Amino acid sequence: MCIEIGTSINTVAISHQSQFLAIGDNKGKILLLNLKTEQKHAELSSHSDAINSLAFSPDGQFMASGSRDDTVKIWHVKTGELLHTFNGDSRWYGVFSVSFSKDGQVLAAGLGGGEIKLWQKT
Repeated sequence: MCIEIGTSINTVAISHQSQFLAIGDNKGKILLLNLKTEQKHAELSSHSDAINSLAFSPDGQFMASGSRDDTVKIWHVKTGELLHTFNGDSRWYGVFSVSFSKDGQVLAAGLGGGEIKLWQKT
């Protein structure tokens, strides 16, 4: 399979169950593709700058996106709904990396200013 997006791709992530492929571009958009059907599932556009990192939760229900706009966003994968926005508060350059813990209870973000922020599920 070869997928043409037509824009500069900054980051990609595959859900743990290999059902979804997330593609983040340099304009702040995320494309979710269903790998089983090879069809577009959703287009997510709430960031105002480049997507630097994407990560799926271990259960595949949620996805995190980190952006140069200095925010981390949590999305519901099946509905495409934006659930939460966290400010990275980086000194500069935004959020470069996001990752869920193995149990899905903690989200870590690597910030451009050399800091790591952690958020725990409540």
